Amino acid sequence: MVLRVLLGVFESIISPGFSLITGLWYKPSEHSLRHGIWFAGNGLATIFGGVLGYAIGKIDDRLAAWRWLFIIFGFITFIWSLVLIFFLPDSALTTRWLTPHEREIAHSRPQKSTHSFKNTHWKRYQAIEAVMDPKTWLLFAYTAFTSLPNGGVTNVSLLLF
Repeated sequence: MVLRVLLGVFESIISPGFSLITGLWYKPSEHSLRHGIWFAGNGLATIFGGVLGYAIGKIDDRLAAWRWLFIIFGFITFIWSLVLIFFLPDSALTTRWLTPHEREIAHSRPQKSTHSFKNTHWKRYQAIEAVMDPKTWLLFAYTAFTSLPNGGVTNVSLLLF
């Protein structure tokens, strides 16, 4: 039960993380399309995950098939995390695959309409402002009410079928 709670805690950053990455690269007018594209990846992952889960379920070994399922999916997740650690830039200014001029364009493009920039310093008044903002709670409710059923249905359906 403890490991399942930890898994949920660590998985909970996925949607907000995608939103932050989307905000770093795209203008607000482009966010909804990009969010739709990466959210549609859930369905695609369910298709391939189900097929892969079915194939793994056919493994006949001294280790139970459900254990192989967690070992293989865990290994894939671990390898992908290493790829992201080394290749996912934290801003357009640190992107290795763009020229310096392209980095400037990519960095300034999303900021033209928001007039913002990356700041890594935590400020208490901003945290209080975010907690008091009704949009924060609406976004929390939206994410919770879409992610909980999606995660539950996706994970349980893979184990049942």
